[in-house]
Amino acid sequence: MKREFVKTIMSMSHGHNLFDLFRDFCELSALSLVNAVDRRQTLWQQREERYLNIVKRYTPVEIDKFCQMLAFVIEGLELERSDFMGEVFAEMEQHNSHRGQFFTPYDVSRVLARITIADKVREIDNTGFVTLQEPSMGSGGMVVAFSEELRKAGYNPQTQMHVVGVDVDSRAVHMAYIQLTLLHIPAVIYVGNTLTMEMREEWKTPAHIMGGWDYRQKQELPSWL
Repeated sequence: MKREFVKTIMSMSHGHNLFDLFRDFCELSALSLVNAVDRRQTLWQQREERYLNIVKRYTPVEIDKFCQMLAFVIEGLELERSDFMGEVFAEMEQHNSHRGQFFTPYDVSRVLARITIADKVREIDNTGFVTLQEPSMGSGGMVVAFSEELRKAGYNPQTQMHVVGVDVDSRAVHMAYIQLTLLHIPAVIYVGNTLTMEMREEWKTPAHIMGGWDYRQKQELPSWL
């Protein structure tokens, strides 16, 4: 599916900058997903206006290709849990190394998840769920890897795990939001700066909203928020 995704977006690059195409695909997809469930009126309206402003840059045929690309992401994650978005992002060299932007390879994320899983399992046994804090969210690959290790340990990451993540790059937040939404992982992701604690946007996944995590999670947010 990654090959089909890249092939489709490359077919649009003759009339658009590849950076803009990938950025707009991620934002349009994230906006479509979040506005289906997050009905806070002011935010909903702002996001709807943002969607319309972006989509008017493209023809109906190009919009259909964006839909195909999202279908490739869905099918890819159904076939195999992985950092789908992060991998195509890196393959198309969309990261910015000059800003210190590097994405952890998914195999490395899986190893790190295996190392830390034992302590987190004890937390679930004590409280009923585990909270993950990701101050540099990226595309969410570390979270996806941990959710898979949690599932292999006999727990349900869709109901026994909650994620709070931050990234300064809105593209990264949109990528993470797409993946965690499609995998039905409860999360709140912020566009912001962990070091200065300045948060600009808040994105709640459907699993967070539908699971009642605003009420279920009684503990305070991490100190870096």
